[in-house]
Amino acid sequence: MKGKIMPIGVVISGADPLVSLEKVTSFGMSTCQMSIPPEEWWSRERTELIRKKAREKEIKITSLICGFEDEDYQDIPYLILLSFPVFYHLYNELRSHIFLIYPEP
Repeated sequence: MKGKIMPIGVVISGADPLVSLEKVTSFGMSTCQMSIPPEEWWSRERTELIRKKAREKEIKITSLICGFEDEDYQDIPYLILLSFPVFYHLYNELRSHIFLIYPEP
């Protein structure tokens, strides 16, 4: 990435991805990070709705953010030691959904 200027983006809620993607363009931005949508959005049909909206709005979803119940995200050593293996496992379980959401080039 040396020498490449990255666009400024925004972190959006995945609670209602379609509404959140509308907000990205209302801020005049074209990139975002999205929290993982609720499980009812994990079907192929629903993730395709997210992809379609992102394509229509020319938004690039650069990453998905997840959290876990009872986690203290202010305790950095705890996160590094305990959460990374869990996150890595979850990422492997959900990566097919991530690629479905990420807009195609």
